[in-house]
Amino acid sequence: MKFNRLGQTGLFVSELCMGTWGFSGRNYFGGAIGTLSQKDATSFIGRALEARINFIDTANVYSFGDSELMTGQALKELGVKRSDVVLATKVFGRMGPGYNDMGASRGHIMDSVALSLERLQTDHIDLYQIHHSDPITLQLDDGRWQLSWQRADEPGEGETQLSIITSDPASNAPMIEHILSQHDIHKIREALGLMGEQAGAEAGTMLEAVR
Repeated sequence: MKFNRLGQTGLFVSELCMGTWGFSGRNYFGGAIGTLSQKDATSFIGRALEARINFIDTANVYSFGDSELMTGQALKELGVKRSDVVLATKVFGRMGPGYNDMGASRGHIMDSVALSLERLQTDHIDLYQIHHSDPITLQLDDGRWQLSWQRADEPGEGETQLSIITSDPASNAPMIEHILSQHDIHKIREALGLMGEQAGAEAGTMLEAVR
């Protein structure tokens, strides 16, 4: 198995990522997703780890939380050391009937990350992704939120890391430049190529800016 750096995080991830779309056992959308039981989920993750896959991807909206629950339980049952896996999950999709139970607002993100941590039975998430573009929440606000989140999560000696995720770097370049100018960030580089899930499987790019 080959491993690559996850941007500038210092983490290394396997080139193959274990997806957990199928974990639930409740056969959502006519069996399109959520067909695997906890026993199956634990077996699949175990086999992935044996193949030296350390990168596991899920989302809060996959089977309305079941995927995260099963992923966390599988890792517990297998006795996996937390530092031996890189956990990725996502936020955006509707998780309840309320007006604020979906989207990329700060409120929904903060509520959702707390619930994801609980379901995954962990104290941190390695890669937290906005699952879809949000026409309601301004992208600039998303950028500022990501910046403040990094500051709160990793208070350092004046260092700030900003991650901007976009499925179309070219058209979003003016927005990215504006965010950077607002925060006096002078160094930006394309650090990692990702595959997005918006409208199917668009190519995405993660840009990291470091001051």
